[in-house]
Amino acid sequence: MIPNDRGGDAAPASGGAQTTQAPAADASIQTGNNEAFENRFWRFQRFAWAVLTLFVAAGLAGAFGRGPLSAGSATTSNQSRVEYERLLRFKTPTSYRLTLKPDATTGADEMRVRVDAALLSKLKLSQMVPAPKSAEAHAGGIVLVYPVGPVREPFGVELTLEPKSVGRVRGRLGIAGSDPVGIHHFVFP
Repeated sequence: MIPNDRGGDAAPASGGAQTTQAPAADASIQTGNNEAFENRFWRFQRFAWAVLTLFVAAGLAGAFGRGPLSAGSATTSNQSRVEYERLLRFKTPTSYRLTLKPDATTGADEMRVRVDAALLSKLKLSQMVPAPKSAEAHAGGIVLVYPVGPVREPFGVELTLEPKSVGRVRGRLGIAGSDPVGIHHFVFP
C-alpha cells in the first residue's frame, strides 16, 4: 500500500480499487427461490418446446398445405389419374393434374372430363392447360372435351383452381365415362 497525505493508507499499489466484502446472508432473508414453482415452470417450458417442435414438423410435412401430407390422388376405373392437394389456402391457386388414358377399344376421338358443380361452387376454375376443344355447362357441373390423337397415348391436363371460401370442399371428378372419383379438400384461411 502507498501512504496518502492524510496519514492513512490509500489504494493498493497495483492501482486497483478497494473492494468491500458483502455481508453474510442471513438465513431469515428470502432470496426468491421457489423450487416447486421452478420445477413446474421447467416442465411447462419443455412441454411448450415439444408442442412448437411438433407444429414446425407438421408444417414442414405439409399438414398446413403444400407438402407430402397434403398430396392426394385418385385413379378412375379406366386408369386415368388425378393428382391434387387436399389442404389448400384461401385465394391461393392449386392444380389438378390429370393423366388421361384413352380407351383403345372404344375408338372415341375425344375424352370428356366432368367437374362437379359442388367443386365449382367452392373453387374457381381459372386456367386449363391445354385448352379443351370445347366446354359444356350443365346443371351438374362442367364437361371439358379434349381431342384424342390417333396414337391413343396417355396425355396430361392441368386445371388451375382457386378456393373461394374457407372450410371443407367435397365434390366429384369424372373422366371419360368412368365412375367419378371423390375429391376432398380443406381450405385454410
